[in-house]
Amino acid sequence: MDEQKLLLPTYYISQIAEELEAQGVYSSEWLAKYGLNIELLSDQNQTISLFAYKSLVLDALSLTQQSSLGLLVAKRIGLTAHGMLGFAVIASSCLRETVEIISRYLNTRQPLIRLELNNGHTELAVQVHQCYPLDKIERPFLESSILVLYNMLMQVTQNSPPITKISFPFPEPDYGELFRDIFDYELVFNAKYACISLNNYELDTPLVMADKNSLQQAKRICERELE
Repeated sequence: MDEQKLLLPTYYISQIAEELEAQGVYSSEWLAKYGLNIELLSDQNQTISLFAYKSLVLDALSLTQQSSLGLLVAKRIGLTAHGMLGFAVIASSCLRETVEIISRYLNTRQPLIRLELNNGHTELAVQVHQCYPLDKIERPFLESSILVLYNMLMQVTQNSPPITKISFPFPEPDYGELFRDIFDYELVFNAKYACISLNNYELDTPLVMADKNSLQQAKRICERELE
């Protein structure tokens, strides 16, 4: 795989820039190194190579000296930041449909990962898998991905998702207390996968913001983006 030729959307780089500024780092200089600026990040058609993306994240980690940067950035990403995928999630009828929508259309926003839904007798395991080697950015990227997914589930259920546990495929870091401050559920480290497990018996409960017409409109646009 040629990481210079694999192009990615720049949707969530602006949130990294915001966190850099909050940490006292000039994000304009960080972006300029890779031919980017804030105006370019607002262009929905703007792309960046996987090589440059990894370099951006590694530079951000170095500049901030914050090992927990993935979590800090993910805290800034709300539902509307996910474009039409976010609107489809908001309008979904139940949490089972929510995770199915995210799984199907995630590639329209973030092609570096995919969701795998493993439906057991009592739990639905929503696993996060890498589509490409993430190397040194794997840990912050998976931390960020799980928190983004967690926040989506929290928002559509009005802070009451039927989560049974949240798993990470690495040891507990020295900022483990931050995990416990953010995730109000059982945490499992050194797991096989990055995963959010949900109580299967509560996934079909109707969601308050469900809107069938809005959902169909959002899904039609998501399908076009997926194509």
